[in-house]
Amino acid sequence: MTRAFIAVGSNIDQEINIERALERLNELVPVRAISDFYSTRALSGGDQADFLNGMVEVETDLPALALKESVLRSIEDELGRRRSEDKNADRTIDLDLVLYGDVMSETPPLVLPDPELGRRAFLAVPLMQLAPTLELPGGRGFTTDLAMSLDRSGMLPKLEYSHRLRTRILHGPQQSRNAH
Repeated sequence: MTRAFIAVGSNIDQEINIERALERLNELVPVRAISDFYSTRALSGGDQADFLNGMVEVETDLPALALKESVLRSIEDELGRRRSEDKNADRTIDLDLVLYGDVMSETPPLVLPDPELGRRAFLAVPLMQLAPTLELPGGRGFTTDLAMSLDRSGMLPKLEYSHRLRTRILHGPQQSRNAH
């Protein structure tokens, strides 16, 4: 089993779409941990709604590309994600493979670790919460050092929502089914 980290974001019906995405993800690949979620300004600024961003940890036997294309993209499609030329466009759900074990790849469609990890606090801080002592592939340092080096202003924690989400996804109906 490989330990992988997936960034989760939405700025359209954020709480509903994130919960639906994580429920579906948990059906396909076991979700092991969920970070706090943060309200953040859209990167494009303007009149765009704020995003809700967080990170999940999964364990999988799927190869990285299959996880990205067969699982994450299919969930995005199910929830109505429409891709466009505008990389910062509004979205119902955004699921990005950030880390996959110690895999390093610079060849699209699979670039790992996610190159935005070193530039975006809304990626690095949730990853640090899930794996504070994790050394990034290629000797790029530790998650805690990376997260602490980035500006976290404008990240507003949604602690109550994060708690409800963890309770529902990690301890919800699927857990009770497994207990029988």
